[in-house]
Amino acid sequence: MNPAGNAIRFAACVATMAVAFSNIFLVSLFPGLFQLELVLLDIQWLLLICLSIWCATIFVLSLSMENLPLIGLLLIAILKYFCNSKAWPVLNITTLLTGVLLGKGIAWVLNVGSPKKIRPNSVLMNFLFGIFACLAFFSTWHWRINGNLYEFPRLKGIWFNPNIYGSLMGAGLVPVIGILVYRRKHMGLWTSRQNSFLLLFAAIMLLGLIFSFSRGAWLGTACGLLFLAWCYGKLKWQYVLPGIAMLSVALSCLWGKTPDSAPWYVKRVDLGRFSVQNRLTAWRAGIEIMRDHPLGVGWDNAIKIYEESYHPPEGGPGAISTNDYLMIGTELGIPALLCLVANLGLCYRNSPRPVRSKIIQVGTPALLSDRSPLQELEALRAACLSGALVLIVAFWFDGGLFILPTAALFWVLLELGAVRNKNSAAL
Repeated sequence: MNPAGNAIRFAACVATMAVAFSNIFLVSLFPGLFQLELVLLDIQWLLLICLSIWCATIFVLSLSMENLPLIGLLLIAILKYFCNSKAWPVLNITTLLTGVLLGKGIAWVLNVGSPKKIRPNSVLMNFLFGIFACLAFFSTWHWRINGNLYEFPRLKGIWFNPNIYGSLMGAGLVPVIGILVYRRKHMGLWTSRQNSFLLLFAAIMLLGLIFSFSRGAWLGTACGLLFLAWCYGKLKWQYVLPGIAMLSVALSCLWGKTPDSAPWYVKRVDLGRFSVQNRLTAWRAGIEIMRDHPLGVGWDNAIKIYEESYHPPEGGPGAISTNDYLMIGTELGIPALLCLVANLGLCYRNSPRPVRSKIIQVGTPALLSDRSPLQELEALRAACLSGALVLIVAFWFDGGLFILPTAALFWVLLELGAVRNKNSAAL
């Protein structure tokens, strides 16, 4: 592939992701974009047909039986929309289709895991560097919002929501750490200017993650780091389990024990307060809705059904929308939820192997060196899948699968991490 073609592909993909990341901010900043969004929602059926055709084209171009669960999820989502006689605008299905299209499309454009040869990883690395730069840049912008729901200083970036902000920071931080770990072993941290920028991005996103005070993002980041350690063969359960036990004991000691006069950051670790209990109640109601409506209640009906039939606490019906898996299960039905889980399982079935436990003959001398293009690709896969895992966990607690910035990052990282080179099985 010629350098000019690589540069064009890289620039187009990074620009697309930058627009996806800044979508919420741009719509709020420019009234014309908001009006355009309203016009598109008025003809949403046409927009959905176009997105469906583009998704189908990408599925054909990247033909694989492993796409079947994802195709099943999208088919159920589209049928649920068009079978609704009211056919009101549903932003969630547009975001879902757009996220999948971005993930599949960018993976195809970057030609990740070409079956013909072990391809150079410079295009993929430059793309990841570009989206990390976007996240770090956007994370430093903090806007004052009138009528802010949070009475304490949680960072929000340009996304107006500290939970979404924290999820994006965690999903960017963990892959950067994974890449730096691999490069430290094989290149050294200070041998490349790009590594210096990656260290800067990691520091910015770490601060953003901490001061978002998003518990879901914190837990997701911890899970992503554990998965990264497992990929590198460094996960030691004899150290992890005691830490989990001590944290559980500390949280149980604080359960319902913090007075109203306590600082807000102390209240955040009290899992007995209304914020957490409201979500637990919503999760239980979501499971009951799936039991009573196994084929789903239709797009945008979960909150209404929860409020009318399952007695939520006062002011709490919207809590069910913070769990994307329950939203899919309640609105699209258990089959759609199973399709999503199956797709995630297939993506994580073949775990990345950035390090070799032994030398295996695979017919290519370059593969026998400790730093080879194939091993570098596996390191990038491990970084991407660990970042996607951060969002998988955060979607359970804070939502984000139906919000374009987090949805775009999730599907892109998932697809880039899931695609394997045919020689990867030798590692």
